[in-house]
Amino acid sequence: MSSIRAAEAVKIVENSFRDINIAFVNELAKSFDRMNLDTVEIINGAAKCACRGHQRP
Repeated sequence: MSSIRAAEAVKIVENSFRDINIAFVNELAKSFDRMNLDTVEIINGAAKCACRGHQRP
């Protein structure tokens, strides 16, 4: 890292990314439960997609 401020910004991005993903999966799980779908099966299937990674502006 070039500076402490940059390192702190990285930490904010990583924590935000994690928190958003947790909230997203929790909302999906609620929807899947209402549709009588197995959330774990769906998440495992989606995890096989090669389209993951950080987005860039």
